[in-house]
Amino acid sequence: MEILKQEVEEITNTLQNSPEDLWKRIRFLLKEKGVDPVQTVVACSFLEDLYFEYGIVVSKDGKVYQYGFDFLNKEISQGIFKEWNDITDTYQKLHYSKHVEIALDMMKERKK
Repeated sequence: MEILKQEVEEITNTLQNSPEDLWKRIRFLLKEKGVDPVQTVVACSFLEDLYFEYGIVVSKDGKVYQYGFDFLNKEISQGIFKEWNDITDTYQKLHYSKHVEIALDMMKERKK
């Protein structure tokens, strides 16, 4: 579990601080969805295809969202969330449920 927690911490730090265009754009799109990237914990995020980033985030209010960031045939700065789903009540069925549980625990710790 400690390795998973380290992964969640690292990807959260990447979301919040990376100067890369991919992360700048994801931060922008999260804000558009009403999710503050500074107050967000990333359970997981990875390239699922050459031009598609899959991710799961936990918002400050404890909601769990799955996103699919698509930048096929466009600049990363023009990429969109092709997928955006509230999976708060269903994340337990996912392969990454342990990552989500760690992210939820980290969010609870932040609130203390």
